[in-house]
Amino acid sequence: MLLSFSFSNFASFVEKTDLSLRLSTRDPVIGWDRYALTSQRASTVVAIVGANGAGKSSVLKAGSFLAWFIRESFAADPEAPLPFHPHMLHTKEPSRFELELVDDDGTQWFYNLVTTTTQVQQETLRKRPIQGNVRSVFARMWNSKAGAYVVSQPGVERRLPPSEAAKVRPNASFISVARQYGLDVASGLQGFRITSNLKTGDASSEWTALTEAADHFHQAPESMNRARKLLTQLDLGLSNVELVAMETTTTPSPKMGGSPQRPTYYPLGIHNSSTNTFHLPFAWESAGTRAAFVLLRHLLDALATGTPALIDEFDATLHPHMVEPILRLFDREETNPHGAQLVFTVQSPEVLSLLKPAQVLFVEKTECMSTAYRGDEIRGLKSNDNLYGKYMAGALGAVPHL
Repeated sequence: MLLSFSFSNFASFVEKTDLSLRLSTRDPVIGWDRYALTSQRASTVVAIVGANGAGKSSVLKAGSFLAWFIRESFAADPEAPLPFHPHMLHTKEPSRFELELVDDDGTQWFYNLVTTTTQVQQETLRKRPIQGNVRSVFARMWNSKAGAYVVSQPGVERRLPPSEAAKVRPNASFISVARQYGLDVASGLQGFRITSNLKTGDASSEWTALTEAADHFHQAPESMNRARKLLTQLDLGLSNVELVAMETTTTPSPKMGGSPQRPTYYPLGIHNSSTNTFHLPFAWESAGTRAAFVLLRHLLDALATGTPALIDEFDATLHPHMVEPILRLFDREETNPHGAQLVFTVQSPEVLSLLKPAQVLFVEKTECMSTAYRGDEIRGLKSNDNLYGKYMAGALGAVPHL
């Protein structure tokens, strides 16, 4: 269960910004909450609200970057800069990231990273077993005089050899490097991943988004059946969805050092009238139906695995009536048995009528600097106040200045 992540000097954010899913036992949310094995209560949804360009998407990008860096950064080009941008006025200063989560065994993990785009300066990991105190797993500090890292591994059972630990690449996480040696230095974090639509958010990549979703559903038939059921409920004109294999070229045969390329799939919408059945490419379906198909790829993956989903522009091209039924998937035990969590940016403030202040992060930008605050941090705002009404009246901030 994801409890929080924070960052500073990232994109348009300078000061430390915290995206917290924690809930106290007194937070009067109505749905969308779960308890970890540690008895920590957390929300299963957080909406990020603010004007265009305020920095909403950057909050998601910080979480996405952390998940990638922890697990996958070893696969990057050894000379490549890390894929993030510090604030434009602080490019020579390091950026800071923190992550806190509880794994399936009830162990609480605390990860900290201080880095520039070219050089990790500090990376530490601590953990608290379900019955025990916080203790260090590893610490990695850059020693500029020695030109190498000083690494301690007090909480690692099978340690990376000191000579190799000192030479860990400056653009890779210690965890991802240890994986290459077959070492599990952080069981609760090595499996940490997120699912997100951030890579496919613009119209030019819609074809890619649809085919990636179709390919995913082809490999996950149970999820495809759930998506088919939901789509036919949300789109009154749709009676079924099929996946068809498109013709593809093949790579050289195995004898020549290659292998056949597996087909790419594409969705077809099935429409029935009293006399005919029509098979339509999804390019001909409504923008809302296409968006729902791509969204469900990520959301059903999250629900099936308990993976956090970071979704940008959740309501873009979705009919307003689609929003609540999709959000409800993360509320009910029968549709969310693993406690998956959804963090999403949204333009339509109507979603505020469903959530409580502790489940909303408001984002503002002033003088090219973004700030964010959770609804329950707003002085004078009560949990039973009309969140939607107050936001529309401008009482909560994070609104466009027209």
